[in-house]
Amino acid sequence: MGKARCGEPDAHCVEWLQAGARPMLLPRSLAHLKREISEKKWGEARCWAASRVTTKKYRLPREQRPDKTEAGSSKMLASRFYQLKTGHCLTGQYLEWTGNQPTAKCWWCPYRTQMRDHVFKNCPRWKPQQKMQWAEVREGSKSGKSQFKIRDFLADERCSQGNRLPLHYGCGRAGPG
Repeated sequence: MGKARCGEPDAHCVEWLQAGARPMLLPRSLAHLKREISEKKWGEARCWAASRVTTKKYRLPREQRPDKTEAGSSKMLASRFYQLKTGHCLTGQYLEWTGNQPTAKCWWCPYRTQMRDHVFKNCPRWKPQQKMQWAEVREGSKSGKSQFKIRDFLADERCSQGNRLPLHYGCGRAGPG
């Protein structure tokens, strides 16, 4: 028996092909088995993912949509607003908590703790801006500053113009020189 050239089956192989079956399975490498398992697994994963996708797009519920006033403003103003809203604004209280300032004392007055409430309601440095802010809030919501907690004030859409005033004047932008 001569050697079969590359690509041509030998006589023994031709018998197997004509019979339609091999007497025993050819050995397969471990890498081949791993690839086969992986392909099957990813095929199943693709089918599962396709069954979960719909043509309907996700929409945020109305109560979770961002206020258009803040979301439509400049990036700097919007970032300051969201820092105020989440309590991560540059106030003495926050900077003391992060270890970036030794005390929480107000930078503009002798008050012991500079917090959002203090800056928005009581700090003498911001009195003119507070007066304008709370006049707008009273006009929009029919409630004064004594009836609002700052977290509720920042979340209320009716107050969206009023709660931006301290931001326009640089509140929360930088600490004392």
